[in-house]
Amino acid sequence: MAIKAIVFDFDGVLADSEMLHLRVYRELLGPSGVTIKTDQDCERYLGFDDEGVFRQVTIDFGLLLGDEEIELLIERTHQLVLLRQKIDQLRADADLDALTGVANRRRFRVALVREVERWRRYGIPCALLMVDIDHLKHINDKFGHPAGDLVIR
Repeated sequence: MAIKAIVFDFDGVLADSEMLHLRVYRELLGPSGVTIKTDQDCERYLGFDDEGVFRQVTIDFGLLLGDEEIELLIERTHQLVLLRQKIDQLRADADLDALTGVANRRRFRVALVREVERWRRYGIPCALLMVDIDHLKHINDKFGHPAGDLVIR
């Protein structure tokens, strides 16, 4: 039976970074004609580390990759995974208020549109709660911004 695709479970540990690794492998191996999917029937590579995956892929797909090329692929994989993790973290942080960790206006607007669409589509109850801290300027002026920050938190 020919292998149609590859699914990865890096060192047998299910982790948040697996989908990220999968995207990186797709990017790195795609030009070689290797199709990568997450289908359950393609679990051949479960438990492999990066080197094991690349070595087995060379065998299974008849790729002519030497040790140096595999090492470069592993190094590039690590670089891309770290970069993508940083990008994902920056995207998540961009939607949060740095002081409180609460969703900011950008995330609020996206959530509001989504919830209003759901309300219209399904007719389920929808509520909006707005909170305002009265006299925060007075607290900041009288006690300083660190005190105002404590009030907000």
